[in-house]
Amino acid sequence: MILSFLAPTATTPVGGVKVILEFANAMVRRGHTVRIFHHQISHPVGQYTYPTRIEDISWFDFDPRIEQIFSADDLDLSALPSADIFLGYSPSIEDNPRLGLPIVWVQGYKMLGFEAEQAVFEAPCPKVCVARWLVDVGTDLGVSPDQLVHIPIAIHHDRFEMTESIEDRPERVGFLYHPHPQKGASAMIDALSRVRVTHPGIDVVAYGASEPAERLPSWVEFIRHPTQQVLVDEIYSSCRIFVCASRVEGFGLANIEAMACGAALVTTDNGGSRDYAFDHETARVAQVGDIEELVTCIRELLDDEQERVRIARAGQVLAATFTWDESARHLENYLDSYRSDPGRFRGQPKLK
Repeated sequence: MILSFLAPTATTPVGGVKVILEFANAMVRRGHTVRIFHHQISHPVGQYTYPTRIEDISWFDFDPRIEQIFSADDLDLSALPSADIFLGYSPSIEDNPRLGLPIVWVQGYKMLGFEAEQAVFEAPCPKVCVARWLVDVGTDLGVSPDQLVHIPIAIHHDRFEMTESIEDRPERVGFLYHPHPQKGASAMIDALSRVRVTHPGIDVVAYGASEPAERLPSWVEFIRHPTQQVLVDEIYSSCRIFVCASRVEGFGLANIEAMACGAALVTTDNGGSRDYAFDHETARVAQVGDIEELVTCIRELLDDEQERVRIARAGQVLAATFTWDESARHLENYLDSYRSDPGRFRGQPKLK
C-alpha cells in the first residue's frame, strides 16, 4: 500500500507524535510505501517549535525509505501526492479522494478538550485506538464497532532493556514529569512526600522533555530531555519502582518502557494502564485521586523485596509482548479489510 501519515511534529519529543512515527517506520519495514506530512502542532499545554527539515527532529530515528514532507504554515492537503490510505483525518480530505481512505488516530481522551476530541469520534472513518479503554469510550459514545479497532502501541526491546539486575537496585523511585493537569504531577509530589516520611533515604528521579513549569522539591533529581542511554541506565534500570500518578493516560508508553527495564510499576487506574497493569500481578494499582492508596502501594513494594522482584519480573515478561512489528501486522490486516470494503467502515457516527 501507499500510506500517507499526518504528523503534528515538533523539535522536542511528543508522545503521541512518536507513536505515529513508529507506526510509519514499522509499515515501511513491512514493505509499504510511506510518506509523512509534518505540520504545526497545537497543544493546550506547552510550547512547541515546528521543524522545517528532518535534521530538526533529532529525537527520532526515521527509516531512510520514508518520504518526508514539511508544511511551515497551514495544512495544504491538495499539495500532497495520492495514496491508498491517509492516516490522519481532516474534513478537507473528503474533497480530495485521491489522497486515500482516511483513518483517525485515537490516542487519548479528556486531554485535548471536548471539541477536538468530539471531532475525532465524529469523523466518518475508522478510529485506530491505541488502548482498549479508548475503544470502550467510542462504543459508549455510539461509534459503530466497524469504525473502532484496537491496535496496541509498543517499544523497541533492543533499546529498552534492563542494564541493572532487578535485585541489586538502590532505594530509588522514578517518574515522568509532564505539565498537563491530567498527568498528576502535584499528586505525584504529594504521594512521594508522604513516602519519604517513613522512607527518608529514598532517591527520587524525574525526567521530562522540558523544564518543569513548577518548582520541584529539592529531593527530586530532574533530568531534562535525557538521551536514550541515560533514560535506560540512569532512570528506568536504576529504579526499584516507577510511578505514574496520571488521572488519564491514553496508553502510558513510559510505563511499559520502565517495566521492560525491570522497574516495578505503581500506577493509577488511568485508562491506558489497564492493558498492562494488573494489580498484584504485573503492577500495583491505585484508584485515581486516592493519594493514600498510591502511597501504600509504593511503601509496600519498598518494604517487601520479594514482592517487588516478583512484580518487576512479571511486568518485564508482559512488556516483552508489546512489539512494533506485531502492532504493524494488526494495522496492516485492518487496512486490507478497509480497502476491500470501504463502505462498511465509512459514515458519520451519531454520537450520544
